[in-house]
Order: sequence, then C-alpha cells, then structure tokens
Amino acid sequence: MAPPRRGELPLYQRIRSVLLDRLDSGQYAPGDRLPSEGVLADDLGVHRLTVRRALDELSREGRLRARQGAGTFVSPRPEPFAVSIPLTPEEYFGSLRTALRSQGQAYRDVLLATCLDDDPAVRQALQLPAARLRRVESVLEVDGERWVRSTAWAPEETLGDVEARWRESDGLYGLLLDRSGAPLRYVWRTFAAEAASAEDAAVLGVRPGAPLLIREGLTANDDGRPFLLIGRRARADRVRYRLDYPVEAAPGRDGVPG
Repeated sequence: MAPPRRGELPLYQRIRSVLLDRLDSGQYAPGDRLPSEGVLADDLGVHRLTVRRALDELSREGRLRARQGAGTFVSPRPEPFAVSIPLTPEEYFGSLRTALRSQGQAYRDVLLATCLDDDPAVRQALQLPAARLRRVESVLEVDGERWVRSTAWAPEETLGDVEARWRESDGLYGLLLDRSGAPLRYVWRTFAAEAASAEDAAVLGVRPGAPLLIREGLTANDDGRPFLLIGRRARADRVRYRLDYPVEAAPGRDGVPG
C-alpha cells in the first residue's frame, strides 16, 4: 500500500478501515479467528507493526478480542446499552437488576478518587455560595471494560463519607437514595457529543478523539433543593441514552387535554 499523501489518514488508520470493512461485510464473522499479523501484512502490503496498530485500534473499539496464545478473534458487534436512572429506591435497584439480567452482563461502579474542590460554576448551579464542595470521580465497568466516566459535585456534608459508604453494586446514586429515604428529582439534563480527550482515553481505554456521549445534569432532593451536579462521559459504541415520556391524555374536542 502506498505511503499517505499530505492530508491523508495515517497508514494504520487506512488499514483499520480496510479491516473494518471486512468485519462489517461478514468476510470475518463473529467468532472467526483472524489471519496472523504476518499474513495480513503480506495481504495488505504493509509492515506487521502497521497491522498490529490497526488491530489494537479495533480491539479498543470492541470489534476484536485477542486471546493469549490463541490469536485475535472477531467479537460480536456491540449493541449500545440503554442507560436510564430512575430516582426512587424501588425503581432504581429494580431497574439495575432487570437490565443486568436481560443483557447477561455484570458490572461494578468503581470509585476512582474523591477530594474537596471549589468551582464557581458548580457553586452557582448548586446555589451554595459558602459550603465546602466535594468532587467524586467514578467509572462504570461492564464485564471488565470501562464504559462511562463520571464526575460529581455535592456539599461536603452530603458526600464527606463517600469512601466508607461506597458500594460497587449501585455507586453514587445508591448512596444518595439510602441517605435521603425519599425520591430524588431531576432539575435539568443536557446531552452532547464530544471527542475523547487524552484523559478520557486513559480512563476508558479508547483512542483520543473517539466519540463520547456527554450527559450533564442537576439533581434535587425531595423538597426541590439542588444538591448534586454530575457529568457523565460515555463511550458512544457502548452506551445510548433514552428519555421516556409519560403518555398524556388525548386532547378533547375543544382542543384541550381531556
């Protein structure tokens, strides 16, 4: 394969695209063992190291999986996992169990770090001009693979004992629902798409620039007082977000809801 011209993709990315086309077309089907790096290099007319880097990219994207001593195999095409977080204890814990059972997957919510922090924008959102703030960093890990990176801020009085009370089975919201004993309320949520930063890449095991789904939001307690600001950065090849809306009554004949 000819070297890239100015403005063209690097050679390993072009090889990745060729291999991805073969995966998508079914030439290499789920469960198949790929030819060796040497065979692929000869087939594509490139160096083995170029093939290896392309295979590494596809492995990070979940399309391939290397088995020690056995070779590289095609993974089933990933289906994004629908994430929904009800904010009452009964709905929250029931929804987790149901989702896990239906997907046949195991997950844990891993606490990465926590510290006192100060951010004027966070203070403004939480309407807390003076209280001490705590930041909590965590990651959702599914079958050993990191899917969602989360950063949350709340008053120190709310999350000061987060390390002692953290459970990997339900993470931050489990702790908050235990403490509140009442439903929590969404104040607002925003959704966006961004490219993974170097820090995202290191935490989530994706390449820099990979697509991420960004969800940020403010949560209030039962009396409507904001107390939690959270941002989630999710792998777009693993997660999708769904908003469910209650069905409203059909309009009456006079044009107003019946």
